[in-house]
Amino acid sequence: MPSNPRLVEALFRLLPYVEDENDEAKAASAGISMSDLLARLAAEFDPKPNERTVRRALGDMSELVSHVGHTRGARWFKTSANPLLRDERTMSANLAIALCALNRVAARQLPAVVLADLQPYFERATATLALERNNERAKRGRSWASKTLRIDSTQPVLPPPVDAGVYQAVTQGLLYDLKLSFRNRPAGQTEPGERVYRMSPLALVDRGGVLYLIAWGPDSPGNQFMFRMDRLSDVRVLSEPADQDPAFDLTKYVETESKFHFMPEPEVELRLRVYESANGEQGRRSSHMLREFRLSSDQGPVEEGENHSFVLTARVKPSVMLRQFLHSHSDSIEILAPQSLRDEFAQRARNLLKRYDDASVVR
Repeated sequence: MPSNPRLVEALFRLLPYVEDENDEAKAASAGISMSDLLARLAAEFDPKPNERTVRRALGDMSELVSHVGHTRGARWFKTSANPLLRDERTMSANLAIALCALNRVAARQLPAVVLADLQPYFERATATLALERNNERAKRGRSWASKTLRIDSTQPVLPPPVDAGVYQAVTQGLLYDLKLSFRNRPAGQTEPGERVYRMSPLALVDRGGVLYLIAWGPDSPGNQFMFRMDRLSDVRVLSEPADQDPAFDLTKYVETESKFHFMPEPEVELRLRVYESANGEQGRRSSHMLREFRLSSDQGPVEEGENHSFVLTARVKPSVMLRQFLHSHSDSIEILAPQSLRDEFAQRARNLLKRYDDASVVR
């Protein structure tokens, strides 16, 4: 029976690299003992693999790993630094997954000439995952695109860092469809809570650099929970298969989950008067961004007005994000309706005027 692919990948990652395995002194110095290797694996696997299973996996990896010494005195190491590219004639499932992920985001990250050169590799990667129908890694690779999503940020702030071990464990659970156990630090607290969660990971969302884990547990079937990755600790990948939710759709979840939109309110008809400034070249009026970007899919056509302005109407849900956008363009956007939102921004304007018009507070 082939070795567990997750165990094989963990072994290759944990073993130190030795360039010249014939230099036994260097190999012995760089290599690690079986007991150390088992201890490192125990930190990632629950239950931990036994020594017999690990030795069988190392035997299956004989082209990539080696050892010096015998029995308890043996020191293990890897002899290849890059297994993904060791055979130019074939493409591994892992490399295919990486290239397909790159293809999804590369359009706005790489020059066109580079993309053109990479296109054959993208096509080859897609074909690799499609053709290897019975390859477990290929199956996971085909499903990976539906498990990750990025939502760009418009805020000039630095996102909180995520511990590398937390990220590794969460993505392993997602990729291999295994349950996770973890602790969560509640908002405003400095220490994690006492509760240990055991949940099935569903997706990972990157919203402006802040990573969120979407998961669900046996106590609330059908209900998804969102955890900020930087607040997680003691994350372990369990051996128990994750509970699948065939009805879960990541795109629809993000569109409807209120936490991603920061406290949205009931939908209203928003009516704005937008003024275009004379900051263009040679004194020409510069086009306002709302001539090109829509606030909703059913937004009506703009109505041209006086003084280089236009009026637009859209059905939207007032939220923190919408208010931040309107406030950032408050010198060029006037809220006409609803009246409650107009009154709110009028009070904001009065507060701003009071603070900026009071010379006595300047220090």
